[in-house]
Amino acid sequence: MIENYFGKIKVKFTKILDCEYITDMNTVTNFDQVSKVIKNEMSTMKLLLNKVSYTVQNKYIINRNIEIINTNHRQDILGLIKYELIQYMPIDIEEYIIKYKVLEVFPEKINAQVILMPKTIKNNYKELSKHLKLKPIKLGVNFNILQNLIEKDMLDINNELNIILDIKKDRSNLNIIKNK
Repeated sequence: MIENYFGKIKVKFTKILDCEYITDMNTVTNFDQVSKVIKNEMSTMKLLLNKVSYTVQNKYIINRNIEIINTNHRQDILGLIKYELIQYMPIDIEEYIIKYKVLEVFPEKINAQVILMPKTIKNNYKELSKHLKLKPIKLGVNFNILQNLIEKDMLDINNELNIILDIKKDRSNLNIIKNK
Protein backbone atom coordinates (compact mmCIF):
# COMPACT_ATOMS: atom_id res chain seq x y z
CA MET A 1 0.00 0.00 0.00
CA ILE A 2 1.40 3.37 -1.01
CA GLU A 3 0.84 6.40 1.20
CA ASN A 4 1.65 9.91 -0.03
CA TYR A 5 0.90 12.99 2.04
CA PHE A 6 -0.65 16.17 0.58
CA GLY A 7 -1.23 18.51 3.51
CA LYS A 8 -4.66 17.55 4.87
CA ILE A 9 -4.99 14.20 3.11
CA LYS A 10 -2.98 11.16 2.17
CA VAL A 11 -3.21 8.94 -0.84
CA LYS A 12 -3.90 5.58 0.75
CA PHE A 13 -3.66 3.44 -2.35
CA THR A 14 -2.55 3.90 -5.94
CA LYS A 15 -3.09 1.34 -8.66
CA ILE A 16 -2.27 1.52 -12.36
CA LEU A 17 -4.92 -0.15 -14.51
CA ASP A 18 -4.42 -1.37 -18.07
CA CYS A 19 -7.53 -1.15 -20.18
CA GLU A 20 -8.00 -1.26 -23.93
CA TYR A 21 -11.36 0.52 -24.07
CA ILE A 22 -10.05 4.08 -23.71
CA THR A 23 -9.75 6.55 -26.62
CA ASP A 24 -6.98 9.09 -27.19
CA MET A 25 -9.44 11.66 -25.78
CA ASN A 26 -9.34 9.56 -22.57
CA THR A 27 -13.00 8.63 -22.92
CA VAL A 28 -14.45 5.18 -22.37
CA THR A 29 -15.73 3.16 -25.34
CA ASN A 30 -17.00 0.14 -23.39
CA PHE A 31 -18.49 1.15 -20.03
CA ASP A 32 -19.23 -2.41 -18.96
CA GLN A 33 -15.65 -3.60 -19.44
CA VAL A 34 -13.97 -0.54 -17.95
CA SER A 35 -16.27 -0.43 -14.94
CA LYS A 36 -15.67 -4.15 -14.44
CA VAL A 37 -11.89 -3.58 -14.27
CA ILE A 38 -12.28 -0.67 -11.84
CA LYS A 39 -14.87 -2.46 -9.67
CA ASN A 40 -12.61 -5.50 -9.51
CA GLU A 41 -9.78 -3.35 -8.12
CA MET A 42 -12.15 -1.63 -5.70
CA SER A 43 -13.43 -4.96 -4.40
CA THR A 44 -9.92 -6.32 -3.81
CA MET A 45 -9.25 -3.29 -1.60
CA LYS A 46 -12.35 -4.07 0.47
CA LEU A 47 -13.09 -0.38 0.95
CA LEU A 48 -16.46 1.35 0.86
CA LEU A 49 -16.20 4.05 -1.80
CA ASN A 50 -19.03 6.50 -2.48
CA LYS A 51 -17.61 9.38 -4.50
CA VAL A 52 -15.35 9.76 -7.50
CA SER A 53 -13.32 12.62 -8.96
CA TYR A 54 -11.79 12.50 -12.41
CA THR A 55 -8.57 14.00 -13.67
CA VAL A 56 -7.84 14.45 -17.33
CA GLN A 57 -5.13 15.94 -19.49
CA ASN A 58 -4.88 15.42 -23.22
CA LYS A 59 -4.49 17.28 -26.49
CA TYR A 60 -8.22 18.07 -26.56
CA ILE A 61 -8.02 20.17 -23.38
CA ILE A 62 -7.23 23.76 -24.35
CA ASN A 63 -5.36 25.95 -21.88
CA ARG A 64 -4.82 29.60 -22.83
CA ASN A 65 -3.90 32.84 -21.16
CA ILE A 66 -5.93 35.63 -22.72
CA GLU A 67 -6.42 39.33 -22.31
CA ILE A 68 -9.89 40.89 -22.29
CA ILE A 69 -11.11 44.41 -21.73
CA ASN A 70 -12.06 45.37 -18.19
CA THR A 71 -15.67 46.55 -18.09
CA ASN A 72 -15.67 46.58 -14.28
CA HIS A 73 -18.60 44.13 -14.38
CA ARG A 74 -17.66 40.62 -13.29
CA GLN A 75 -20.68 39.13 -15.08
CA ASP A 76 -19.19 40.26 -18.44
CA ILE A 77 -16.02 38.18 -18.11
CA LEU A 78 -17.29 34.85 -19.49
CA GLY A 79 -18.95 36.52 -22.48
CA LEU A 80 -15.80 38.47 -23.28
CA ILE A 81 -13.69 35.32 -22.96
CA LYS A 82 -15.99 33.46 -25.37
CA TYR A 83 -15.83 36.37 -27.82
CA GLU A 84 -12.01 36.43 -27.73
CA LEU A 85 -11.75 32.67 -28.16
CA ILE A 86 -14.12 32.65 -31.14
CA GLN A 87 -11.99 35.34 -32.82
CA TYR A 88 -8.83 33.25 -33.04
CA MET A 89 -9.77 29.59 -32.51
CA PRO A 90 -11.59 27.48 -35.11
CA ILE A 91 -13.80 25.64 -32.60
CA ASP A 92 -17.50 25.42 -31.80
CA ILE A 93 -17.40 27.12 -28.41
CA GLU A 94 -20.73 25.50 -27.43
CA GLU A 95 -19.05 22.08 -27.49
CA TYR A 96 -16.77 23.04 -24.59
CA ILE A 97 -16.97 23.58 -20.86
CA ILE A 98 -15.19 26.86 -20.13
CA LYS A 99 -13.49 27.56 -16.81
CA TYR A 100 -11.36 30.58 -16.12
CA LYS A 101 -9.26 32.15 -13.43
CA VAL A 102 -8.54 35.86 -13.31
CA LEU A 103 -4.77 36.29 -13.05
CA GLU A 104 -4.41 40.08 -13.08
CA VAL A 105 -6.77 43.05 -13.17
CA PHE A 106 -5.74 46.39 -14.62
CA PRO A 107 -7.89 49.49 -15.20
CA GLU A 108 -8.18 48.75 -18.94
CA LYS A 109 -7.74 44.98 -19.16
CA ILE A 110 -7.98 41.62 -17.40
CA ASN A 111 -5.53 38.75 -17.86
CA ALA A 112 -7.18 35.36 -17.40
CA GLN A 113 -6.23 31.72 -17.66
CA VAL A 114 -8.89 29.82 -19.60
CA ILE A 115 -9.36 26.06 -19.77
CA LEU A 116 -11.71 24.52 -22.32
CA MET A 117 -12.74 20.89 -21.98
CA PRO A 118 -14.89 19.08 -24.55
CA LYS A 119 -18.36 18.38 -23.12
CA THR A 120 -18.07 14.83 -24.47
CA ILE A 121 -15.46 14.10 -21.78
CA LYS A 122 -17.77 15.30 -19.00
CA ASN A 123 -20.71 13.30 -20.37
CA ASN A 124 -18.55 10.21 -20.78
CA TYR A 125 -17.28 10.30 -17.19
CA LYS A 126 -20.79 10.96 -15.91
CA GLU A 127 -21.89 7.75 -17.62
CA LEU A 128 -18.92 5.85 -16.19
CA SER A 129 -19.88 7.08 -12.70
CA LYS A 130 -23.35 5.57 -13.18
CA HIS A 131 -21.81 2.23 -14.14
CA LEU A 132 -19.53 2.38 -11.09
CA LYS A 133 -22.42 3.43 -8.83
CA LEU A 134 -20.30 6.32 -7.51
CA LYS A 135 -21.28 9.95 -7.09
CA PRO A 136 -19.13 12.20 -9.31
CA ILE A 137 -17.95 15.26 -7.41
CA LYS A 138 -15.24 16.83 -9.59
CA LEU A 139 -13.80 16.77 -13.09
CA GLY A 140 -10.57 18.68 -13.52
CA VAL A 141 -7.31 18.84 -15.36
CA ASN A 142 -4.39 16.97 -13.82
CA PHE A 143 -2.42 19.93 -12.58
CA ASN A 144 -5.13 21.36 -10.34
CA ILE A 145 -7.58 18.65 -9.29
CA LEU A 146 -6.22 17.68 -5.86
CA GLN A 147 -5.53 21.22 -4.73
CA ASN A 148 -8.94 22.29 -6.02
CA LEU A 149 -10.71 19.53 -4.10
CA ILE A 150 -8.92 20.48 -0.89
CA GLU A 151 -9.47 24.24 -1.25
CA LYS A 152 -13.17 23.89 -2.03
CA ASP A 153 -13.63 21.38 0.79
CA MET A 154 -15.13 18.87 -1.64
CA LEU A 155 -13.40 15.87 -0.10
CA ASP A 156 -15.35 14.44 2.78
CA ILE A 157 -12.17 13.13 4.33
CA ASN A 158 -13.57 12.85 7.83
CA ASN A 159 -16.27 10.31 7.12
CA GLU A 160 -15.33 8.30 4.07
CA LEU A 161 -12.76 7.37 1.50
CA ASN A 162 -12.69 9.05 -1.89
CA ILE A 163 -11.46 7.80 -5.23
CA ILE A 164 -9.73 9.82 -7.94
CA LEU A 165 -9.60 8.26 -11.41
CA ASP A 166 -7.09 9.44 -14.00
CA ILE A 167 -8.21 7.73 -17.19
CA LYS A 168 -5.76 7.50 -20.07
CA LYS A 169 -5.56 5.46 -23.25
CA ASP A 170 -2.42 3.51 -22.35
CA ARG A 171 -2.95 3.22 -18.59
CA SER A 172 -5.25 4.63 -15.96
CA ASN A 173 -4.59 5.47 -12.32
CA LEU A 174 -6.89 4.72 -9.41
CA ASN A 175 -6.12 6.68 -6.22
CA ILE A 176 -7.83 6.20 -2.86
CA ILE A 177 -7.52 9.14 -0.49
CA LYS A 178 -8.44 9.66 3.14
CA ASN A 179 -7.84 11.96 6.08
CA LYS A 180 -4.28 11.69 7.38
